[in-house]
Amino acid sequence: MFLWAGKSDKNVNTEQTRSFYNALRICRKPVVALFYENEQHSLMDYQQRKDLTIRMIEWFDCLL
Repeated sequence: MFLWAGKSDKNVNTEQTRSFYNALRICRKPVVALFYENEQHSLMDYQQRKDLTIRMIEWFDCLL
């Protein structure tokens, strides 16, 4: 599973994403979690959007 969150997200509490990530790890499921500083529910910073896009493509390349 591929998870990401903005650390300033007002829609989804970052701790929920972190807890879900930890639960999946405990169950030994393949999971990646990314947390972006100073971002909310949508990434606004170009460099962070680019990073997310690249990592998402790499994840799909690896697992599909």
